[in-house]
Amino acid sequence: MKKAMKNSELKKDRRRVRPLWHAALSAFMHQETGAGTAFYVLGTMALLVSAAFIVDTSTATGDATQIKRATDAAALAVAHQATINGEEYDPEQIKELAYQYVKNNLGLNNTLDNKLTREDITVTEGRKTDTRKTYKVEASFTTQPILLNLGARKQAVYSTAEVINRPT
Repeated sequence: MKKAMKNSELKKDRRRVRPLWHAALSAFMHQETGAGTAFYVLGTMALLVSAAFIVDTSTATGDATQIKRATDAAALAVAHQATINGEEYDPEQIKELAYQYVKNNLGLNNTLDNKLTREDITVTEGRKTDTRKTYKVEASFTTQPILLNLGARKQAVYSTAEVINRPT
């Protein structure tokens, strides 16, 4: 059975009589105070995701730039050492030289320094002509975004040095 409602709990509308809580709920639903807060929250989230993407991208690009400088130095060192040694070219010794040059020229990036192993460095000898040798030092590494936790991506960076032997 329905209880009879008091007059104070009823609000008369043009059409019919409604309970007081219905009017309060309706007033709450139609208010616009704080409606912009959702846009500020969504905007802040978009800015944070954009900032994380920028940081991860610049880290990966910075790693590739540092390895490029390191492989440049290694290629020049390998070419110089090969010129000094002449035909006594030991591939393992040259690969070790290239690895040490790459490791020493990475700068302060300890994360990249710890990831790089001897197997990631390859040295290839080529010839353009009888008097022109080329040495290509390639370093392959994996970039792993830190903030966005996206998949790891394998990259390879190489540098080539050309040796022109002109005996006097």
